[in-house]
Amino acid sequence: MFDSWFTASRVLFTVCSLALFGTLVLQPRAMAAGSEKVSANVRIDTDAEIVLYDPMLFGGFIEHFHRQIYGGIFEPGSPLSDESGFRVDVIEALKELNMPVVRWPGGCFVSAYHWLDGVGAERTPAYDKAWRVEDPNTFGTDEFVLWCKAVGTEPYIAVNAGTGTIEEMSDWVEYCNQTLGKWAALRKANGFEKPHNVKYWSIGNENWGVHEPGTRTEEEWPVLVREAAQLMQAVDPNIKLFAPARDTEEWTVPLIEIAGHRLDYISIHGY
Repeated sequence: MFDSWFTASRVLFTVCSLALFGTLVLQPRAMAAGSEKVSANVRIDTDAEIVLYDPMLFGGFIEHFHRQIYGGIFEPGSPLSDESGFRVDVIEALKELNMPVVRWPGGCFVSAYHWLDGVGAERTPAYDKAWRVEDPNTFGTDEFVLWCKAVGTEPYIAVNAGTGTIEEMSDWVEYCNQTLGKWAALRKANGFEKPHNVKYWSIGNENWGVHEPGTRTEEEWPVLVREAAQLMQAVDPNIKLFAPARDTEEWTVPLIEIAGHRLDYISIHGY
């Protein structure tokens, strides 16, 4: 199943890349009755103007949903996994995609996720209020950072702007990036003397929606983002901050006006 998915993904990536650099025309031939094969002609215009693009466009995303984490990229005890519990076959497949950055832990999941439950030797399972299942918390911050290193990608962490507090958000930055303080000491006690130096952070996810724990209004969201950003940047002024936004002026313009001076990027969620 995974091989089929990866082959399809690689073909899609190739088609997208060709489309960026030239004119791509697919001309399917008529299938003979009972034939199991599909053929196509591809014509590439080598004289087309080269289009430059930022490789960051091709980032990835993993969430604690269904088998994305457990049984997907992380399966301790499996003969396909390494000593950290990471699926080696998945790592090798994802390396070929050359993803520059991967966002975690959600998605809707993050809006009720408390990062402290997912670090240290003792992990307590928690009820996931987004997807209504129990999460064992055995894959947390440290595992995510190590997995990103194995894949060769930059970690990008979304913080809990639903049921969490701005202090909890900034404490997470301290745990990952500081050398001083209570939470930096906890990281060291957990076996990571050097900071993880997570560069990219997102304040929340789709907190405008009723599908998201901790729904915010158009008036509440910019203020929350501004205050969270200020506290997170006080811990590490070098982080790059995102804030999700809708593809509407009503939601996005106030966010830029009130919190834009604190942000590096606006992440438009449009489907």
